[in-house]
Amino acid sequence: CDEIWYIYAAEEIRTERLMASRGYSAGRIQRMMASQRSETSFRMHCSRTIDNSGNFEETCSQLKNAVESLK
Repeated sequence: CDEIWYIYAAEEIRTERLMASRGYSAGRIQRMMASQRSETSFRMHCSRTIDNSGNFEETCSQLKNAVESLK
């Protein structure tokens, strides 16, 4: 593996998305997030971060640029 990419979204955004798409309660989401590694840990071990807090087009643009930079 040459690179590890971290796809990031702010906690509030992740919470909103999980509630809307899966119907999870705030409590369930908090427990899920608490059981995951910290953001610091992810950032420490990745070579690139993609910010997925915005809309689909913004994320796709970042991904496209990242892939292009590998060529």
